[in-house]
Amino acid sequence: MPKRMSTFKVESDIVQGDGSWVLFRAVPYELVTEAAGAAAGETNPAYEIEFTERLLKVGIAKWNWVDDDDKPMPTPQEGLPVGKLLTSEIEFLVNSLLGTARVKK
Repeated sequence: MPKRMSTFKVESDIVQGDGSWVLFRAVPYELVTEAAGAAAGETNPAYEIEFTERLLKVGIAKWNWVDDDDKPMPTPQEGLPVGKLLTSEIEFLVNSLLGTARVKK
């Protein structure tokens, strides 16, 4: 029976260490087209920040990430300010959401 593949899991060892992962929600096409415009430099920096925050709130379903004190971090949707993430973590999340290698959930 057909089933829409609306979530996908990505291992995040490269930014959060062994055994870490993120469960993403597939993002709507309209958000992807906005991302293409942002990447082409058609927006201003303030908009790019707002867009990235919105993209991560929509696209991250769950994760098992921890902070510097090894305490579980809430997802952006659960209230984590995106600004608290490291730039390497944001880059990883955005690249994963917009199309890198995926691992079956």
